[in-house]
Amino acid sequence: MARAFVRSVVLWTLVAYLAIALFEAIVFGRLEPTRYVPGAVGAGLGITAADRLSPLRFSRS
Repeated sequence: MARAFVRSVVLWTLVAYLAIALFEAIVFGRLEPTRYVPGAVGAGLGITAADRLSPLRFSRS
């Protein structure tokens, strides 16, 4: 249980970090790697908590 939770937090934190960094690089033309860490960690925790409440499910049609 704890291992799956930690894995989910790490995965979502990485996704959030890359999304923020790419957005900054493309839109504003700057990349400050350490600046995005707090926001990415918060987003990773938030998305993980939200996924526990309402899991993401993809239907195959």
